[in-house]
Amino acid sequence: MRKVIFGVANSLDNFIARKDHAVDWLMWGPEAADFMTQFWKTIDTVLWGRKTYEVAVKGGGVGGYGNVKNYVFSRTIKKSKDKDVVIVSEDAAKFVRKLKKQKGKDICVMGGGELGKSLLEANVVDEIGFNIHPV
Repeated sequence: MRKVIFGVANSLDNFIARKDHAVDWLMWGPEAADFMTQFWKTIDTVLWGRKTYEVAVKGGGVGGYGNVKNYVFSRTIKKSKDKDVVIVSEDAAKFVRKLKKQKGKDICVMGGGELGKSLLEANVVDEIGFNIHPV
């Protein structure tokens, strides 16, 4: 069965975004880039909460995340302009349980505190990866 990995970047004082959902405080360097390059080889699916997805779109979209299937969980977005994104309005935990049973590589939950919390509470997350930034 595929693993679901909740990948979250957070500040040293344990925030994952500003009140306006901005993540401009995230730090990026060669070590992080190398880690992410290796990590992307292990997954083929990314799950996004709506707010995290909207931040990613403002930053250039989700197309730069390799050859992966992107699912965005939203009750308000009905269709994405991005052909590489599928909008999911059904129960996230139920949807993820079905995904885990399908053949494929691991599944990454890309940030999204609300989505992450709901999946943790539903006991469908197998691993948590923290990227702690000293800010």
